[in-house]
Amino acid sequence: MSVSLLDPQKLSEKLMVAVVNTGRWQATRQHKRETRAVNEAHNTKAAKVLVRVSDHSALREIQSLHQEVYQEHRRLTLPTVQDGMRLLPAGREFEHAEAMRKFKDRHDRLVAQFLADYEDERRSAPQRLNGLFDPSMWPSLAEMEQKFKFTTRYLSAPTGGAWDEWLMTSAEEAEKELRGRIAESLKRVRERCKADGKLYATVFDSIRELTALVPDLDFSGDYAPVVKAMEPLAALHAEDLRDDKAARIKVAKQADSILSVLGGIK
Repeated sequence: MSVSLLDPQKLSEKLMVAVVNTGRWQATRQHKRETRAVNEAHNTKAAKVLVRVSDHSALREIQSLHQEVYQEHRRLTLPTVQDGMRLLPAGREFEHAEAMRKFKDRHDRLVAQFLADYEDERRSAPQRLNGLFDPSMWPSLAEMEQKFKFTTRYLSAPTGGAWDEWLMTSAEEAEKELRGRIAESLKRVRERCKADGKLYATVFDSIRELTALVPDLDFSGDYAPVVKAMEPLAALHAEDLRDDKAARIKVAKQADSILSVLGGIK
């Protein structure tokens, strides 16, 4: 069944909208005076001098953490036509919220660590940066506290009027991404099993994740045969196949067969 044939009201009952926002202080700043000097020296406006004013370990960890948040948020959700808003199957908000809670706990600890060291970091900056020190790059502690954020919101899927079109178009985009995820994972199984190199556990981990997630993300119900066909692959473990060339070829053919089924879904 095409997503476009679904009833918007019934579809909205299966979905929520998840919004996750993260923010942090950008410690790499453009140095205006040095930028101006370089451009004047070369008679151009193309140069931009960037200075990393702080290399505090907590800032690096916060950046890495926010990347993890983004990846997990995307794994548990599907896109809408509006940046920043993702579709989440109703009932999955508890899993999503727990994952985000753990991330936020880590985020808050790292921010507290950086803020505790901030005044020392600011006081030592003139010595560390020498002629590149610019006091305007260093906000007050109160201002710095506002640079960091981590918020999560869950909203009912909107319907009625123009929202119906928004929801249906978003569901179509979501199914495109769902198909892409499945195809990517199956192609990886096929390619890694055909190759002579090491077979990593993550090859089948992604298949296991998808067999659990797809039923809740399959709005049209078209992907049930694909999930059923993927279940035997989800039961496999890389260590059982690493040294068995014949078994690896057989699994590669299974993945190829499922890709053919996937290709038949319109």
